[in-house]
Parts: sequence; C-alpha cells; structure tokens
Amino acid sequence: MRSLNQNWDHDERDAARRLVRVETVEVLVVDDDEAFRSVICTLLENHPGVVVVGQAKDGQEAVRLVAELHPSVVLMDLDMPVMDGFAATALLRELAPKVPVIVLSGNDHEKDVARARTLGAVRYLRKADIGHVLGLVLAVGRAAAEAS
Repeated sequence: MRSLNQNWDHDERDAARRLVRVETVEVLVVDDDEAFRSVICTLLENHPGVVVVGQAKDGQEAVRLVAELHPSVVLMDLDMPVMDGFAATALLRELAPKVPVIVLSGNDHEKDVARARTLGAVRYLRKADIGHVLGLVLAVGRAAAEAS
C-alpha cells in the first residue's frame, strides 16, 4: 500500500485529504470560561468523528490559533476579554473564510444573533442548548469539508 507521499499525484493527495477531513471534524473551542470550555471539549471528544485541536480564552488567541491549527470549525463565545467573539468572527471571515464559525453564546438576543450572522457566523447556538452542539459541529464541519 502506498503512503500519501509516495507516487501519488497532487489530485489524489487532495482527494485523500478531503476524505479524511470529512470523516474527522477538527474543532477550535473559544470561550473565556475555562470550566465551560472543558465541558464542551469533553462532550466533543467523546465522539470518534471529532477532534478538539485547540482551545482559546479570547478572540485574539482564537485568530492566532486558526492560522496555526487550521481547524474545520470554530465554536465561538461572544462575551470575552481582549477581543470579543464579534470582532474575532469578523476577522476570521477575512483571514480564514473557509473556516466556519458557530457562535455558542449565553444569550439569544435577536440583535446579537443578527450581528453574529452579518459578521460571518454560520450558526448561532445558545449555551443552554449544549445538547445540540455535537450534531451541529459534525454537520457544519462535514459540509465545509465537502465544499472545499
């Protein structure tokens, strides 16, 4: 059996990478609440199709880690110090437009939902609905991988 680096042309390697990426969704979790980040990471990592590739405590760290780690999906809180989730989402739309951002927030004020969507978030989920986060991450991550 050939390794990915032996005798494969560029198209074959790209196809193989897309297949692997579709099967595994790599997530960056961004929230200033360390306990909540831990809960989300545990929930996600218990699924064989998800790998948490990093965690960030604010938007500035998230932007740096997206450039470094190239996750499939970013789960982004809104209310954070240094750089909030709104600013980070807008910056990620410019710097990494193919990486979908799912906002995971403690509130569901219509103006916040609309602003997050306008700035580039693909979905908005309340923290109270944490039970839906795994399915949403898998769906968004796989759709993004298939589109690229």
